[in-house]
Amino acid sequence: MLNTTTNQLREPTFTPTDRLTNVRVKHPRSIFVSDVHLGCKYGKTVEFLEFLNRYQPEYLYLVGDILDGWRLARNWYWVDSYSQIIHRLNQLADSGTKIFYTPGNHDDFLRRFLSVTSLFGKVQVADQFVHTTADDRQLVIIHGDQFDRVVSKHRAISGLGDRAYDASMLLNRWFNRVWCPLGGDPIYASKYLKQQVKRLTNRLSNFEDTVINYAKSLGCSGIVCGHIHRPDIKIDSSGIVYYNTGDWVENTSAIIESEDGQLAMINSPFLP
Repeated sequence: MLNTTTNQLREPTFTPTDRLTNVRVKHPRSIFVSDVHLGCKYGKTVEFLEFLNRYQPEYLYLVGDILDGWRLARNWYWVDSYSQIIHRLNQLADSGTKIFYTPGNHDDFLRRFLSVTSLFGKVQVADQFVHTTADDRQLVIIHGDQFDRVVSKHRAISGLGDRAYDASMLLNRWFNRVWCPLGGDPIYASKYLKQQVKRLTNRLSNFEDTVINYAKSLGCSGIVCGHIHRPDIKIDSSGIVYYNTGDWVENTSAIIESEDGQLAMINSPFLP
């Protein structure tokens, strides 16, 4: 159950100019990741597996769309790296990492397990969690699709957009196979398309302001979410901190918490 006690807001321990700076944290206390999209042929799952293999955090939050149920239902696609990721998550749980999973729109079938204490005895599943940082700030953890008016009210349109994105990824791959050997720089039309769609989503749904206000309504100091595939950290005028984990399709990003409670972005390339 959410603890909605109002917390005294603390000044974050980073500046806005540091929000996308890679950081060296050998032993992160917590890791927050989202939008891996297992089932999408174009996901960076090998890189994600390498990332998971580097760390043994105390807390691991899977912030939605880890599995891509939409794509798996349309056309089953499962490769060895997916099984290795599941195996690694089991290893982490067996070694003492507490794993929490808040489903997103692409893995919303997991919401039927919300009444179950844990999934397979190892992963806590809930629509949202409240995480207490090492410096006693409370952050609400939620995927964020609940605040996207297009996804929540127009599922069919979202599905069509998803298919268009797949087609653009395929065209990217084939074009770059010819273009890059000729000396051209890689073209990422799919990334541009995704960015434009997510910007439109943000404008239509007022996404960032809405999730910040939601955190404020719960008395939390910040919110960690995913969904819009745009890694970011920003602070609103009232001191509420917005953390977006990004994704593992176009980006390779995550939010990490250090042992003293600082949160920062990790983005490719990974640091030892």
